[in-house]
Amino acid sequence: MKQRLRKYSAILVISIKDAINFRAELLLWTVIDAMPLVAILALWLRAFESAPDIGGFTRATIVSYYLVGYIFQDMTGAHFEETSIREIRDGSIAKYLLKPFSLQIGLVVRELGWRLMTFLVTGIPFMLLLVMFAPNVLKLPTPGQLLILLYILVFAYLLDCLYSLFIVAMGFVIEEAESLSHLKWMLGWLFSGSMLPFEMMPGWLAKLSSVLPFQFRYYIPVEIYLGKIEGFAIVRALAMQMIWVAVLSSALVLIWNRNLKRFTAVGS
Repeated sequence: MKQRLRKYSAILVISIKDAINFRAELLLWTVIDAMPLVAILALWLRAFESAPDIGGFTRATIVSYYLVGYIFQDMTGAHFEETSIREIRDGSIAKYLLKPFSLQIGLVVRELGWRLMTFLVTGIPFMLLLVMFAPNVLKLPTPGQLLILLYILVFAYLLDCLYSLFIVAMGFVIEEAESLSHLKWMLGWLFSGSMLPFEMMPGWLAKLSSVLPFQFRYYIPVEIYLGKIEGFAIVRALAMQMIWVAVLSSALVLIWNRNLKRFTAVGS
């Protein structure tokens, strides 16, 4: 057990060092990812010129919703599937499969280094700027909210890693499996609340979004932060999140093992 922990710790350290070397690229991608956010906020601010309240949101709360959601989404994303699929295609993935540790856990830990650096390089400065120049937009969570948010965001990150691992698992049997990354992005955008808060969605879409796991990266943590989800509703959300983690983890084990048996490495 200690040996495995040392191995995963070494993977994390290497990942952080790589992220430090590419910190300028991290900053660039953060700016690129922020462009749609700027456009969305501009549209909403224009809409609030003619109405003080839309769907239970004021101008201040809708701005908070998207800015805080952007931070949470940036902290919990996983993007290792395309690199892993290229390694499957050229056969270099075999060297990891032969090592005495879990490739799945290794990928999750390796991505964690990039998430930590993203938070340090972009997340913290972004939040400090908001606190300094827009104190009414970003408020500090209470200690209780902070603990709940940390819990939800950790497992939101794990859920996003599970989606990516499903795509990697398909890479063992489908040559162009990286195209599934676009499906992952589309489903997340549609059902997470990053397109629209659930309160403003059509009824059928809001109901469907409220039972799918994508909501835990955006809508649920933001609503808890805003104080719109409290008490038993938080307990129910935490329970639902854990159920999704258990279901998807079990399904991943079955699919990963089945597809891995059909994989043959050719190359380096």
